[in-house]
Amino acid sequence: MQLKLTLWMYVIDPPSGWQYGFPALIHDKILFGGDNIKSKWFRLQGYPENLIELGLRHSRYWSVRVTFKEYIKKLREAQCLN
Repeated sequence: MQLKLTLWMYVIDPPSGWQYGFPALIHDKILFGGDNIKSKWFRLQGYPENLIELGLRHSRYWSVRVTFKEYIKKLREAQCLN
């Protein structure tokens, strides 16, 4: 018998995000880690500096199921920002 683990992550879609590769998966350690960490993450994703404040306040979020590989990749990204 194989154990199936369901992993969930969030997707973030900031204003005008489609121009910069959004919506994108974001680990909950970044999402709920405060504005400072989320700002760093926005910069690393290529989101423009002049839109970051807007993105922090007016992004859309939803949850999606992810593979274990995707989850680990985003967890490592989150650990680099702390």
